[in-house]
Amino acid sequence: MVTVSLAVALGFAVLGFWPILPFAGAELALLGSTVYWVQRQAQRREVIAFKENLVAVEKGRERPEQRWHFERTWLQVRLVPARVAGHPSRLVLRSHGRQVSVGDFLVEPEREFVARELTAALGH
Repeated sequence: MVTVSLAVALGFAVLGFWPILPFAGAELALLGSTVYWVQRQAQRREVIAFKENLVAVEKGRERPEQRWHFERTWLQVRLVPARVAGHPSRLVLRSHGRQVSVGDFLVEPEREFVARELTAALGH
């Protein structure tokens, strides 16, 4: 992409249309920053671990940055419908007034599947 864009921009610059060079540079800078942002978002992780009486939820990129622990017996899995039509639902784990949203980066069928699997794993 960089090679093609710069080749076209340099070709036009040689023909006398030199103002195209800053726009080509801005385009490539925007492309580079977008690719970097997407790569950072793709590194997000959410881990839900079941232990004897606990369910641990960890969120982070390269390592767990946030942690929640819930008692397995009291944990509720809720698929909260969106308030606005066309927006995604939210998958919420809730217990004793505390809650954490998980699977925000999933598409709707995946979120519904995870909700069913979590409910089955809890044995409710």
